[in-house]
Amino acid sequence: MSLALVKINASDLEVGMYISELDRPWVDTPFPLQGFHIKDRSDAEKVQHFCKFVFIDVEKGSAPATDRKKHAAPPKRKQPAQTNNKVGVKGNRPVKLKSVKYTNHQPLEHELSRGEKIYEEIEHAFDASITTLKKNQKFDAEPSKRVVKQITESVIRNPDALVWLSKMKAKHDATYSHAIRASVLAASFAVHLGMKQDDIELLTLAVLLCDIGIVRLPDDALLLAKKLELEDIPEYSSHIALSIQILEESNNTPPEIIPIIEAHHERLDGSGYPFGLSGNQIPILAQIAGLVDEFDRITSIRSQDSQMTPADGASKIYKMRNGAFHEQLVEEFIKAIGIYPAGTLVELNSDEIGIVIAQNPERKLLPKVMILRDKDGKVVHKKTIVDLYQRSQLQASGASIRKSLLDSGIELDTDVITQGFEVQHEAKEKAWSLKNLFSTKG
Repeated sequence: MSLALVKINASDLEVGMYISELDRPWVDTPFPLQGFHIKDRSDAEKVQHFCKFVFIDVEKGSAPATDRKKHAAPPKRKQPAQTNNKVGVKGNRPVKLKSVKYTNHQPLEHELSRGEKIYEEIEHAFDASITTLKKNQKFDAEPSKRVVKQITESVIRNPDALVWLSKMKAKHDATYSHAIRASVLAASFAVHLGMKQDDIELLTLAVLLCDIGIVRLPDDALLLAKKLELEDIPEYSSHIALSIQILEESNNTPPEIIPIIEAHHERLDGSGYPFGLSGNQIPILAQIAGLVDEFDRITSIRSQDSQMTPADGASKIYKMRNGAFHEQLVEEFIKAIGIYPAGTLVELNSDEIGIVIAQNPERKLLPKVMILRDKDGKVVHKKTIVDLYQRSQLQASGASIRKSLLDSGIELDTDVITQGFEVQHEAKEKAWSLKNLFSTKG
C-alpha cells in the first residue's frame, strides 16, 4: 500500500479528501472504481452509507486535520517520463458501475436473426474503413459509431447472441476479427457491470478501433505477422500512436475514446506500454478495454501453438488479478462471460462434443450446449440444444463439461439453433465462487 494512503473512519471524511480505497469491493457501490474526491457533504454522506472506513490519498487530496502538518508537503508521485495528460487527467473521468440494471432480456433465438444482420453491418463498416485507410484517405468514424450502437442494444437484449456469432463467423486470418470479437465482449462485460449506455458505446467503439493503426505498419512487419505473434514484432507497439493519429485526423471521432485507446496496453502493476502507467493513472475504461483485448488475444486463433481454450484463458486472466489487472474487474469479467463463453467447443462427460450457445446465469459450469457429435464421434445432422443443468437433474450420472477444446473453426448455420430451442426458467442456486474454480497458485 502506498505511504500516501491513510485509513480513516468514514464519519471523519471532509470536503477535499480523495478516496482511494474502500472497506468493500468497489463494484458493490455506485462510486467510480478509480477513486474520487469528496466535493461536498452529500458525497461524504453517500460514502458513510456504504462504508465504515476508507483509505484516503493525501497526495491527491486533503489530509485529516490532525495529520495535516505531517502531510503538508508530501513527496510528489513519480510520473512516467512520457506521461500524456490526456491519459493521466482527462482520460480518468468517473465511470459509475452498477448504475443501470438491464432487464429487457430477449430469448437467444429471437436475437440471433437480428444479430446476423448486425454482424454483417459490423464487417461491412470495418471492411470499408480498412479499404479507405489503405488508400490513405481520411477515416470516417460515423459507420463505426452506428454499428457500435447496434452492438450495445443487441447485447442489452441478449448477452450471448453476438458473442456466439462473433466467435463462429470470425475470419481467422483477418486482424479485424479480433477487433470485432473484443468489442462485443467489451459491450457484454459493460452491460454486466451496469454501465450507462453512452459509456458502453464509448468503450465498445474504442475497443473496435484500438488496433486500427496496424493497417499502417510497414509491409514487411505485416508479412512477418503471418508467422509470428504481433506482440513479437518490434514495430507493433507503434500501432497505438498510429491508431490515435488516424482517429485524430478524422473530423467525427469522439475525443473521449483517445485516452482509452492510448492506455489499453497499460497494466495495473506498471508493466504495460507505452508510458508505463500504473494503478489509478489508467482510466477505468482503458483497464476494461485492456482486459477484454487480452482475453480474446490469448483465446483466438493466431497461432495454434499459443492459443488457449476459453477455460484456460479465464484461468490465466484470474491469475493476473491484482497484477496486470484489477482484481474486482477480473472477477466480474469471469462472472459475465462464464468459464465456458458462448462459442466454446466442449467435450461432455457423456463423450459428446458440443458448442456452448448460452449461459445459465447462476450455473456457470452448466451452460446450454448444441450437440455437434454424438458419444460415438458421429456428426449430428439434426442439431439439438441441451441444457446441462436440466440434464444433470434428470440423469443419475449427472451432466458436466469434461473439458473445453480449441476452436475448430466450425461454421454453423444459426437457423438450426431456433429449431426446438426453448428458454428454460430454473430456480436460483447459491452464488458460485471463483476461488473454487481456479487454483490461486502461480
